[in-house]
This record gives sequence, C-alpha cells and structure tokens, in this order.
Amino acid sequence: MLANTPDVVRRRKAMMLGLQALLSREQAVIALLAWEREHGAGSTTFEGLHQFARRVCDHFGKVGRRVELHRRLLESLRAPDTSLPLDPSGDMRLMLRKAERASGSPDVLEAFLIAPTPTDEGPVSPLHATFSKLIVALEEQLRLHEPRIWMDAASYLAENLAPLRLAASTERELTMWLRSDKRSLFRGMVTEGQASGIVHLLYVWAAEMLGPVPADRLFSEAVSIVQASPEGRTFPPTALL
Repeated sequence: MLANTPDVVRRRKAMMLGLQALLSREQAVIALLAWEREHGAGSTTFEGLHQFARRVCDHFGKVGRRVELHRRLLESLRAPDTSLPLDPSGDMRLMLRKAERASGSPDVLEAFLIAPTPTDEGPVSPLHATFSKLIVALEEQLRLHEPRIWMDAASYLAENLAPLRLAASTERELTMWLRSDKRSLFRGMVTEGQASGIVHLLYVWAAEMLGPVPADRLFSEAVSIVQASPEGRTFPPTALL
C-alpha cells in the first residue's frame, strides 16, 4: 500500500466513492489496490481511468457500464473534500481477506492484476483524430486568451448538444472528454456532420463571448496548427468548419 501522503489519501477516498457506486466495498478495495499497485502515486489521467473502468467492468461483470463508472470516477476525483468518505486504508487489507474468503481463492487481487487489458478499441479514425486535435487546438487558443475560459466553453457545449442527436452514451463520453485533460483522442460515435456541429457550437460561443473578429482569428490559428499535423494532412480540419 502507498504511503499516506495527503494527495494519495484524497485520491484513495475519491476513487472509493466512485467505485462503490457500482461495486461492493470488497470489490472496490480490490480494484483500488490494483490501481495503486500499477500506478503508484502517479497522476490519474483521463485515458488511464478510461482503461481502468473497462477492466473493472469486465472483471466484475459490469459489462456495458464502463461509461457510467468512468464518469463516476471523474466526478468523485473532482468532488469537494467534504463529500468524500473516510480514508479506507485502515480496513483495506481486512476487506481483501473478506473477498478472498468469499471467493475461496487467496489470489483475488492477482487475478485482477493479470487479467488482460482490453484492446478491442483499435485505431482511431481520421475523422476522430482531426476532430480531437482541432478541439485541443481551440482549447489552447482560448486558454491563451483567458486561462480559465475553457470550462465555460465545455459547459456551453454540454448544454447545447441536443440538436446534434448524439447517442446518450456518446453525449456523456463527449462531455467527460471535453472537461478532461484530453491526453487521449475522443473515440465516441460521431459522424462528420455531428463533429462539424460541435465545432460550430464552439464557434458560436466564442463569437458571443469574444466577438466575431477575435473568434475568427482564434479559429484560423487553431486550423493552421491542425493542418500542419499528420492528422490534419490525412483529414483536413476545414472539412469540419
């Protein structure tokens, strides 16, 4: 178990909160111990939690609820300290022993650790790659204008997606991705028209907040950045404007 630094304790409490939304306490302890064994005190990235949620759901028979678990984990990590449970470290070993007795196996943690990581996502499409790069470039340009402005933009997008008729799971995944650090590409099911609609919504917001001329300048710079990238040469960002 990791040393109980303030950051480790807070993350442990937050992840237990998210995990127990779908799992029993014993199952949540197994998953949390596995996370700490594999990731140590490193940061919790969007992609890391994405893969972790898939493994947890596959291992504990929660197939089809990965997006929900991923969302719960992201929300719990952002939750205020006052809403987090007590530090579970005091009885984690006890919970692990209880899970081992219930399963009749002394290796419940090892079984989780050696389970294969899902790899069925495959390569991202050119559309998704360019869309992701363009959103990231637009976020960077907005942050140059005002460091805290992106969360307002992400909230606006999340509240105005209905006309695009995204699947409910895709809408949730997109909302989480927009509010994440975006170290991974967006893989949700969006058509070219829907991706273009999302970019258009962002332009409308930027024009309202900054004015049409600054918005045009910002979008032009972001498009130039993506056009110079390998993704932009495969699928031009101008197709989404």
